[in-house]
Amino acid sequence: MRRIDLATDEDKAYHIDAWARMFKAKSWEDLKMEATKNPEIDKAVSSIWQLSADEKIKEQIRRRVANEHMYQRTWDRWAEKVEAAKAEANIAKAEAKTAKAEANEYRMKNDSLIEQHEADRRRIEELEARLKEQKSYDLQGE
Repeated sequence: MRRIDLATDEDKAYHIDAWARMFKAKSWEDLKMEATKNPEIDKAVSSIWQLSADEKIKEQIRRRVANEHMYQRTWDRWAEKVEAAKAEANIAKAEAKTAKAEANEYRMKNDSLIEQHEADRRRIEELEARLKEQKSYDLQGE
């Protein structure tokens, strides 16, 4: 029935016009108003309300699950970034350890060269002193 205003007395006797108003209702308030007039329509409106509420709950569940998946993906990406940062830090730590070992080796070689240089300098001083003594001895013997 597209035009409720054209309902016949027979349609009204069987409440077809009321059912038509229920199906054409544009708001819950309109449905509630029709429900107060007819217990059968009240049952139908209650069922519609319950079914739509179930849909709302299902939609909330779908959204919650989607949010949980998004949260998990975000958490997983963050955990991957943390692991990558840890790996980079471990590489940097190993490189620093290697650089420190190389620096220690260089320092030890440098210290060794300095000691060798000092020993050579002392040896030269000894030889110069001996040479001086010998020259002095040679000059006295002439």
